[in-house]
Amino acid sequence: MNSTSSEQTTPDQLNAEYEVQNRELTFNLFINRLIGPNKQSTYSLHPQQIGGGIGPQEKMIMAAMESCPFKCLISGVGGLGMGAIFGIFTASVDPMYTINPNKIPTIKEIAIEMRTRAWSTGKNFAILGIMFSAFECNIESYRGKTDLYNGLMSGFLTGGTLGLRAGLKPAIYGGIGFGIFSLAIEYVLMSRH
Repeated sequence: MNSTSSEQTTPDQLNAEYEVQNRELTFNLFINRLIGPNKQSTYSLHPQQIGGGIGPQEKMIMAAMESCPFKCLISGVGGLGMGAIFGIFTASVDPMYTINPNKIPTIKEIAIEMRTRAWSTGKNFAILGIMFSAFECNIESYRGKTDLYNGLMSGFLTGGTLGLRAGLKPAIYGGIGFGIFSLAIEYVLMSRH
C-alpha cells in the first residue's frame, strides 16, 4: 500500500466522524441551554403530560394534611419533641430540681430528673403548639387569607388563654406579649418569601 491510499477515508469513517461531531455539537448546545447564558425553557412540563394529574387518593391526602386537626397534631408532636429537648437541656444545666441537694446525685437520679423534666416541658410545649395551631387555623379559615394578623390574633388568644388561669390582668399581658412575639416570628417567616 502506498501513502495515498492510507490517506483516503472511507464512507464509514466519514459517517463515524460526522456522528461524533454531531454528538459534540448537540451536547454543547444542551449544556449551553442548561447552564449557559442562553438558558431558556423550551416547554413547561405539566403533571398531565407525565402521568395524568392528581388522583383522588392524592387529593384526599392533600385535604387531610391541610386540615386543622392534622396541623394541630403536627404542632403537638413537634412541640413535644422540642420541649423534651429543651427539658433535657435545662435538666443538665440545673440538675437539682427534684434531687436532694445535701448528697451527691447518682447517674440514675440524674437520668430520672432528665426524663421528668423532658416530659414536663414537652407536655407544656405540646399544649402550646396545639393551642396556637388551632387558633391560627380557625382564624385563617374564618378570614380566608394568610397574613400577619392571623399570627397576631392567634398569639393573643393563646397567650391570653394560658394567662387566664392566673387572672384577667395576666391574661391580657400574656396575650399582648405572645401576640407581639407571634407577629415578629410571622414577619420574619413571611419576609423570606
